[in-house]
Amino acid sequence: MDKSPGDSLLFKQSALRGVSYALTSDPLRVVMFNPETNRAENVSHAIAQEILRRLDLEARCVPSGLEDFIDRHVGKDRQLTLRLALT
Repeated sequence: MDKSPGDSLLFKQSALRGVSYALTSDPLRVVMFNPETNRAENVSHAIAQEILRRLDLEARCVPSGLEDFIDRHVGKDRQLTLRLALT
């Protein structure tokens, strides 16, 4: 049985909440496990990108507890969005 897109979205939201609440624990990676296929997938890169996207939308800096995680999975030379003020 294939996983539905809703399952992936639910996992992603749950993982983002978990990483956000564990700011001081310096997570190493985020792994998604599908019990129906007995497969695991490292989704750290996708989660790190989503964290950066959300922080950017809120105009917030990366919290110190997530800097190493973001650097490991996105890289230190990550590109941030430049928002221009409308006049």
